[in-house]
Amino acid sequence: MIELAPFLIVLMILLAFAVAGLAIFLVIFWIWMLVDVLTRHFKEGTERIAWLLVILILSLIGALLYYFLVFRKKRK
Repeated sequence: MIELAPFLIVLMILLAFAVAGLAIFLVIFWIWMLVDVLTRHFKEGTERIAWLLVILILSLIGALLYYFLVFRKKRK
């Protein structure tokens, strides 16, 4: 019969790597949206400040909002 302890250890290590990889991806995505806000030319100057505050205060949710409402919309 297979011993479960080594299998569970390997599974936990793989899960830790997956979570770490996801965390690194999310941080890179957040920084990417932050840089885009700082370098994009908005029609109004206050729009940049508003989006910057949204991304800084709401963190990942703010970055996702910016991505779907501004970044993706402007690329089409």
